[in-house]
Amino acid sequence: MSPTSGTCIVCQKQLRSPLTCLSCQLNYHRNCLITKLNNKTLKNCCVKQFGYLAPSDIETRSKSATESRSPLTLNSVPAFPPIGKNLKSTLKNSKNASASSYKSATLSPSTPVSPLLTNFPISDSVFSPLSNNKMSQFTKLPDNWSTMNTDEKLTSMMTVFLTSTKMMSDKIDEFGETIKSLQEKVTTNTSSIKKLETDFVTLKHDSIANSTSISNEMCKLREEVVGLKDAAGSSQQRIPSINASDLLISGIPESIASKLTPLQVSSSIFNKLGVSHLTNDILSSWKVGNRRVSSNANTNNDQRSFNCSYFLRMKSAELRNHILSVKKKLKILQVADAFPDHIDAAFR
Repeated sequence: MSPTSGTCIVCQKQLRSPLTCLSCQLNYHRNCLITKLNNKTLKNCCVKQFGYLAPSDIETRSKSATESRSPLTLNSVPAFPPIGKNLKSTLKNSKNASASSYKSATLSPSTPVSPLLTNFPISDSVFSPLSNNKMSQFTKLPDNWSTMNTDEKLTSMMTVFLTSTKMMSDKIDEFGETIKSLQEKVTTNTSSIKKLETDFVTLKHDSIANSTSISNEMCKLREEVVGLKDAAGSSQQRIPSINASDLLISGIPESIASKLTPLQVSSSIFNKLGVSHLTNDILSSWKVGNRRVSSNANTNNDQRSFNCSYFLRMKSAELRNHILSVKKKLKILQVADAFPDHIDAAFR
C-alpha cells in the first residue's frame, strides 16, 4: 500500500500532527508508532529515527542495526598503569592525564597528548566534511559516551557544534534569500496597489463628474418637460368651448403672428375681404397652436416655417356665415395680399 501524505500507515486514519520518517517517508500517529516499536515490526530507518520513543530494548535494537554495518578496527591495547596503593599518587596521575587531554583537545584534536591515547589513531573530525543529517541527531549524546575519554568527548562535542553551526548558518542563509524574495514581492505589490489606488481615485473623480453632468442634464430635461406641460395646459385653458358663432382663421405665418395681435390680424383680413365694418362685431379672439409647413417659395430645399391659427367669436352665427360667403366669392386669399407690409421673404 502506497503511503498517503495525510494518512497514518498503520491505522489508515487522517493525521493532524504526523510523525514522518525522513528515509521511507511513512507517516504515523504517535501511539501507532510506539505500538509498532513495542512489537518490533518497524523498519530499521524508522527505528533509528524514532527510537527515542521506545523502551531501552528497542533502542538497543536500533544501535545493533547501526553498529552491525560499521567496520571493525583492530588495534593494540595500551598498557594501563596499575593503580598503586598510594591513593595520592593515583589521583595525581589522573589529574595530569586530564590536563594533558584538555590541552590536546584545545590545540589539536588530531594529535592527543594524553598518555592513555598515544597508541590510538584519532581522525581530525573537526575538519571532516559536514553531514546533511537533521538537527535531531545532535540532541542526544553518542551511544558510547560513557566509555569515551576526555579527548574523544571534546572532539565529538566540537564536531557536533561545528556541524550544527554549519546547518544553522545554511538555514539562516536560506531564510535570508526567502526574506529578500519576499521583500521584492512586497515592493512589487506595493507599486501595484499604489497604481490601483491612483486608478480608483481617477475613476471615482470621473464617476462624480459624469454623475454631476447627468444630474444637470436630467434637471434641464425635467424643466423642459414641466415647461411644455405648463404651455400645453395654458393653451388648453385659453381655448374656450366652440360655438356656432366662432370663425377659424388659419395659415398665418409665425413671422406675422409674432408681430401682430389677434385683433390686428383679424382687422387686416377683414379689410381685404371688404368687411372691415364687422371688426366691431368681434367679441373675442385668441391664438391657437402652431403647425410646421414647407415653404411655398422653394419646394426643393428643406426650409420650413410655422403657421398659426386664430379663433374669432362673432356676435352671431349670421355674421360668421356672411364672412364665410364673402371669402368663398374671393376664392383664394393670399397672405401677401392681406399683410403686404409684414410678409417675409419666404412668402413673397
